Amino acid sequence: MERKDFIETKPGISNFEKREIALDKFPKMLEERHDALNKIHNLILNGEYSVEELFDFEKTIHADLELIWMRPEMLEKFVGSPEEYQVVVAKVETGQTSDAHLHEVGSSSFVVLGDKSGFIKPADLVYRTGYIDFLQKKAILDKEYKCEDGLEMDIPSNQIHQFENKTEKPAHVLIVTHPIISVKEGEVDIHFAK
Repeated sequence: MERKDFIETKPGISNFEKREIALDKFPKMLEERHDALNKIHNLILNGEYSVEELFDFEKTIHADLELIWMRPEMLEKFVGSPEEYQVVVAKVETGQTSDAHLHEVGSSSFVVLGDKSGFIKPADLVYRTGYIDFLQKKAILDKEYKCEDGLEMDIPSNQIHQFENKTEKPAHVLIVTHPIISVKEGEVDIHFAK
């Protein structure tokens, strides 16, 4: 195929039919990340610990979204080392659209929190993903998912993503990142699309 033909091909237009292919085994980090996510989500759902016991609402960081960090002692007790895992509840404010971005190294898994876990049921929260068009040096958002209570998704490294809350109430998402997203000066692993 000539390069010209490749450039003219339009993404998303194909006669290819969706296929489900069973995996005999998940990649190790993906499995560890999802295990951690399910463990924390179940602690909240089963009422074993309150969200306030697990997360430090006094220690929040406003990046693009407000991030409420898991208490270090709880992180080490239930998940692992802070050098390997980050666990946050991300708050998506009323009417907020997060900036589309990606992480070169960090990978995350998330579950949408709603009334089953003591939060407000998300009425109209959407999650968008896409890809990088290397030839045009653009980020393309081409998929949108309606977020309902309990929806679980994975955000692999180098995948462009964003949330939008179209409702009049804030929405919350539990996010486990492994490997972590570096925020050290000179090593910041968050890259925003413009």
